Amino acid sequence: KKTSIIGVQKKEHIYFLNSRYNQEKMVVQWCKKHTQKLYYAPIVVFGMANGRYLKKLRKENIENLIIVYEPSNNIFLENMKKTDMSDLFKDEKIFLTFGKEGLTYLGQLLISLIGIVNVEYTDLCALPNYESVYPLEYLKFRRVFYEMMEGIVFDKNTRARFDGKIQRNFYENFKDILVQYSLKNYLDAFYKENNIEEVPAIIVSAGPSLDKNIDQIKKAEGKAFIIVVDSAIKPVLKHKIAPNIIVTIDARKNIDVFKAKGVEKIPMLMDASSNAEIKLIHNGVHIYMYRDEAYMHEICNKYHKIEVSLATGGSVANDAFALACKLGFRKIILVGQDLAFPGNRGHATGSVNETIIPGKTPGVFMEVEDIYGEPVITRGDMNRYRRWFEQMIACTPQIKVIDATEGGAKISGTEIMTLEDAIKRECKEEHDFSKVSKHMIPAFTKDEREEIYTETIQIKYKLVEIRKKLEEGIELYNKLENANKKTECNFAAIRKTYTKIKKFNKWLEEDYIISMLASFSNKTEYEVQKNIYEECKTTQDEIKLIVENGKKMIEDYMKNIPLLVENIELVEKEKIYE
Repeated sequence: KKTSIIGVQKKEHIYFLNSRYNQEKMVVQWCKKHTQKLYYAPIVVFGMANGRYLKKLRKENIENLIIVYEPSNNIFLENMKKTDMSDLFKDEKIFLTFGKEGLTYLGQLLISLIGIVNVEYTDLCALPNYESVYPLEYLKFRRVFYEMMEGIVFDKNTRARFDGKIQRNFYENFKDILVQYSLKNYLDAFYKENNIEEVPAIIVSAGPSLDKNIDQIKKAEGKAFIIVVDSAIKPVLKHKIAPNIIVTIDARKNIDVFKAKGVEKIPMLMDASSNAEIKLIHNGVHIYMYRDEAYMHEICNKYHKIEVSLATGGSVANDAFALACKLGFRKIILVGQDLAFPGNRGHATGSVNETIIPGKTPGVFMEVEDIYGEPVITRGDMNRYRRWFEQMIACTPQIKVIDATEGGAKISGTEIMTLEDAIKRECKEEHDFSKVSKHMIPAFTKDEREEIYTETIQIKYKLVEIRKKLEEGIELYNKLENANKKTECNFAAIRKTYTKIKKFNKWLEEDYIISMLASFSNKTEYEVQKNIYEECKTTQDEIKLIVENGKKMIEDYMKNIPLLVENIELVEKEKIYE
């Protein structure tokens, strides 16, 4: 049976991506190197050639997730014409992207499909000759993968480090969350009042280039929807600019950035775990997202409230961009979005004082291309945020994004121009956004607030019964451990006990109070998740690992009971606001 051979000509040489002589032997040899013993190990492949490698790879790795990036549009299209790829396209565990834009989609696929528990087992590989034919694309492919890995580890470490602070903020914000507004309330009011097809959103960040054009923003008032990130609010208000909304998400945001006259008059989008001290300065309209708060999910389900959140790349500017997209804007202008350290400065004058000293400042720094085509220094986290913008822009081609930062790292997919020119061209229609706040309905009614408040206080009394059930769970695991220790395993006793443990674990998964306890256990949860994939040589070893992980998680929940009581008492200190 004849099969097609794909070759790519570069200068005077033709590189064949499949063997011309013994194609099957080459396919078998390559796939043998990439056959996985672990069913949960993802395989990320650079190249598709004529599809035979991928088909064989799937046969040798039936359960594994396979993510493929083909750098050439032409090779992909040639395969669509001449090769039957239907079996690969029907496979729910195979994902394929191609071409320049496909690299951006690859980043999103990696983030959504690979996590902290299996990232270290990932096999990153290239089909034969692909590295030689597409060396630059291969470097970009690897960069996208390692940025994804770095982001996963960063997120894990952040959550583990901020465990206590995140939860304390939530409970200190709890009364405010009940009496203020949700993002859904805000969106409903916005959609009702606004026809924004020709109106742009301007996102003002606090990069050092903001100093160049901050006064221009004043010209856009009433002709654009101005979103300001938290660190930029002081310089913006100092220049007598009236933004439409502030965005803040950081659990440890320095509240000094909010100390500006008139800040309380501007609506503020917050996360449920945003720094609770902000309310001491900003006592105006607060719009909350609930994101990772399990208890708020429980409340919303009970009272039939629709939850809305935003996609995020980790930075407040990413959230601001996601907000503009969610509001329905089709034109977005970025200002102060340097994502770099031009002149070794990190922020605009009057904002956070952050400078770097090359070779001395801690962190992972690198050079990237700036908007003028010159090298500029950026940091690992900033570069992830930049890549997130590029991914979002590629995935939303209906939205035109203008980079009017006038400095900083280049964001691919944006149109680069001065802010003055962007405002002249895009800000033509007058629009009154002030009506939005006036038409918002609070997230919960007065009766709902009183009921939720009372039920929340009652949780600390329910924890006595929760502790008893957790202790019963420990006993079940002890029984399983004892049955497993015997020289001749009592499989009947093991099966009986394990059935009870499965029932107990179902209760753990479904009880919302357990989820509240679990919110303090990010670090332990990561450790247990990683242990789940540990290889065991015998059934006894596997049962032993199950016992260790099960007891470790339960003991952590029990340890968290006093923490949860302490945080609920933060809510109890003051009666619900009217």
